[in-house]
Amino acid sequence: MMVAPRPAVPAAGWWRPLLVLGRRIVGTILLIIGILGWLLPILPGWPFVIPAIVLLGRRDPLLRRMHLVLRHGLRLLRRARQPRVRRLGLRLLDAYRRARATVVPAIDATERALARFLV
Repeated sequence: MMVAPRPAVPAAGWWRPLLVLGRRIVGTILLIIGILGWLLPILPGWPFVIPAIVLLGRRDPLLRRMHLVLRHGLRLLRRARQPRVRRLGLRLLDAYRRARATVVPAIDATERALARFLV
């Protein structure tokens, strides 16, 4: 007598979609707080933005769109006809490059720490 094979059980478990949804919700909340921190002088923005990027993931469509809008806005400022606006665009581009050089290593370190914690 042959025994029928048992159906395969997903290895990820039932909690995996809840974890993904939870990371997305918490990441979005942290991103909103970080953006408010940049706009309001009361809150610092970076301590909220870095974990938001790590939780959402670098390939998140919302983050990619926001980054593209920022880059496009800087390009428009740099190419403006008015010299003052052009200078402002160059200054902002320089600040963007410095911030990116500072933040990307922090994001990498946070992703490594999170990977060690989750695995």
